[in-house]
Amino acid sequence: MSLLFRIAVFLPAVYLVMIVYSAPLAPTAKGVAEIAARKTVKVVGWTVLIVASMWILAALFLP
Repeated sequence: MSLLFRIAVFLPAVYLVMIVYSAPLAPTAKGVAEIAARKTVKVVGWTVLIVASMWILAALFLP
């Protein structure tokens, strides 16, 4: 699978999960969408950080 395909599947999936997670937190649909977008960016940022650190550790310690 290509990286582009993985990203194209990962981003909408995370956004939909964040919509379900943040639905009780806001009274309007616009509020839910804004909260879900912020949380999606946060999750994607953490994911990029974790994957990058795994790549760095693999480059340093694996032959």
